Amino acid sequence: MASMTFSIRPATAADARAIAGVHVDAWRNAYPTLLPDDYLAERLSEDRQQTAWRHRLHGARPNETVLVATSGNGTIIGYIVFGRCRRRGMTAMGEIYELYVAPDHQDQGAGRHLLTAAKARMRKAGTGSLAIEVLAGNPARFFYERLGAAIGGTATQSFAGQRLDTVIYLWRDLGLSVDE
Repeated sequence: MASMTFSIRPATAADARAIAGVHVDAWRNAYPTLLPDDYLAERLSEDRQQTAWRHRLHGARPNETVLVATSGNGTIIGYIVFGRCRRRGMTAMGEIYELYVAPDHQDQGAGRHLLTAAKARMRKAGTGSLAIEVLAGNPARFFYERLGAAIGGTATQSFAGQRLDTVIYLWRDLGLSVDE
């Protein structure tokens, strides 16, 4: 797909509904074979996600940053959430908690730009390394390898009544990875 024009900016509480829409659409598109159908169809709703995002963006999680990618007309097409690494025993100082782009806008550069912006902010804050944990069965995980991350480990997480295998990617030196 062709590259499109978009901007990266910090999220605000007013963005909760739009982020919730991207969240739900991206999950339903990415995980139909990985997560239970009833979770994706019924329990994952835009209304629930909007409530959660509104709470989250009102500062309920002060140690994380949320950036959004907007299209030329201002529509939110993707988001990234990042902060200090939450995983015990990890050598990474920072962590990407979530990165999603609306299915209709994938493969156009928004994810790469969101990741680049997050990494730049983390470098500026003195963070030297970064981790992200992704579902092992998600074919989009290779995006991180294309952007310089290396597999740093594996894990298993419980979610929606299932045990899911994950892959942990690392950027060991934020000053040397991702072509910006």
